[in-house]
Amino acid sequence: MLNDTAKRYGWGSIALHWLGAALVIALFLVGEQLEELGRGPARDDVLWLHVSLGSIAVVLLTARIVWRLVQRSPEPPPQPRALRLLSILVPWALLALIAVLIV
Repeated sequence: MLNDTAKRYGWGSIALHWLGAALVIALFLVGEQLEELGRGPARDDVLWLHVSLGSIAVVLLTARIVWRLVQRSPEPPPQPRALRLLSILVPWALLALIAVLIV
């Protein structure tokens, strides 16, 4: 099932999550390589790759935010109100932090 239900996340949410995670890891690793390279064509190529991956990440992050706004989230298990609030705020805060890192 592509869409989210009241019981579970659908394949759309799962795919967007793991593609985003893979891109964040790739951006980190490519960024680390940039730190080690001196000036020259090799650094320019790695920088181009980093910027390209970042551009893809912006599109994917935007898609993920729009998807989350359109799709209903699965119902959390019974829990105290504070934990329920945190279970809503923390994922949005992480998406916002990823957006700040990409920009």
